[in-house]
Amino acid sequence: MQNQIIPFDKAVHHYIPVINELAVTENVLMQHYADKPWSFAQGKVEWQVDSQPPVREWHQYVQQAIEQESQQQAQSYIESLCNQKAKALSGGATEHQLMSWTDKARRARELMANALSTEEVAVLQAECDARERQETPQMLAQKQLDRAVNYSRKIAKLEGMKKAALDKTKVSAERDHLNQVLHNLTEALKHPF
Repeated sequence: MQNQIIPFDKAVHHYIPVINELAVTENVLMQHYADKPWSFAQGKVEWQVDSQPPVREWHQYVQQAIEQESQQQAQSYIESLCNQKAKALSGGATEHQLMSWTDKARRARELMANALSTEEVAVLQAECDARERQETPQMLAQKQLDRAVNYSRKIAKLEGMKKAALDKTKVSAERDHLNQVLHNLTEALKHPF
């Protein structure tokens, strides 16, 4: 059951909270109709006589705001989920360590191509000495290159999944659709890369 993907069930899987339509309506009315007197009474909008804009117009603004809020919540969820996965893929490496991997991979490639300067070989030798693992610069360079290539492959896959999920949130702002997109990504990210 460890690698099983749980199918989406709209009755069970809720990743984005229900939008508070009254709050959205109030924000829309304040933004678009600040000059027209209105109020809320028992959860309904009441307009003063002769001040109500066309119902279709302000309902459309409210619907657009609800859709936009739902899509933003879904996109924030995707960003957060993918950031967590990226951190896990790095083995918990710090930002400083991640930045050094690119330089180490470059140095490793140059060493393997016999194009590394004496100073750069000394950098690798210093790291070997500090690690106290009886490694040669060539052994360390191969490990660093393998790690960088493996991490790059995993991050490329993650970025592709993230982009696909973000694109799917733009197709429809319908709540069930967005929850399904989030569920599918959540399930896919549970499995090894």
